[in-house]
Formats: sequence, C-alpha cells, structure tokens
Amino acid sequence: TEATKGFLDGDNETGIARQDIEKVIFVNSLDDVVDGDMPYIWNSDEKTWNIKSGIQKVWDVSAQGDDSILAWTTQISAPYTVYIGSEYEIFANQISSYLFSYIGYGTNCDETEVVTNLNLLNTNSVTDMSYMFNNFGYRAMTIFNLGAFDTADVTNMTNMFNNCGN
Repeated sequence: TEATKGFLDGDNETGIARQDIEKVIFVNSLDDVVDGDMPYIWNSDEKTWNIKSGIQKVWDVSAQGDDSILAWTTQISAPYTVYIGSEYEIFANQISSYLFSYIGYGTNCDETEVVTNLNLLNTNSVTDMSYMFNNFGYRAMTIFNLGAFDTADVTNMTNMFNNCGN
C-alpha cells in the first residue's frame, strides 16, 4: 500500500519498490522475454533453476508459490518494466485492493502507458478493488486501457482510481 513497498512480494525480496516501476506488461507465456526463452534455465549440475542471462530479477507471484505465475525485469536499475506471465490464465486475488498502487509514481517514470495487456488478468472473482489504481500512472500516464475488466462481483470500489493519472 506504500510507494516504497515491494511490488507483488510482501517481504520486498525483489528490492523493487512500487514507485520505481514505470510499466507492467502482462504476457500469456513465460517464454517471450529473452531470446524466446523462459526467464529460468535448469542447471542440471546443481539441480536448481537459475535466472537466465538478461533477466535481472525474477520472482514467483502465484498464490500457491509454485512458480506458475512469474514476474521479472530485465533492467538493472529504476525505472523498471515488470513483466508478469504464466502458461495458464492469471486470476487476480479476490481482494485486489492496492494491487497497482504507486506504479508509475516515481520521479523517473515517464511511460505514458503504464500497463499493457491488462485483459490477460482475469478479475471475475474479485470482490474488493479499493485503491486498486491508487496513484497509478501519476507522473506521465496518458493511455489507460482496462480492456475487458470484469467488475460484476466487486462490492468495494472505494477510491479505486484515487490520483490515477494525476
């Protein structure tokens, strides 16, 4: 819920503060960021997954913690573009309040389209979208396409677009 908190990682293990992300891109695959390959490569000697060359950070954002939905960036420093992808349909949490808050907020953020392919995020079971886009695209956003954003089950939209695209 704060500009300095990590995006999609409660413990801030990635070291990427929300305000340092200028763009989020949803992709329907895990194999289209670096040379058509996945962000992870299998190290058969060590029996572990390693981050592929060109990917600076990658973290699991699935509710199950099973690497079925990954987030990654190719930038070394802010401002970051964060990709979120899966081989499966991506469902937003039932409570998605503050989900995109402070993305595109930092002083170095100059992207005019802060999120792309939002239609790949299935929101049909979300009930709480309060502050979902709080301070989202604050610096430079001029384009915001919600696509087929499903709000049929939402019971709380309090300040959903508070300071969005300010």
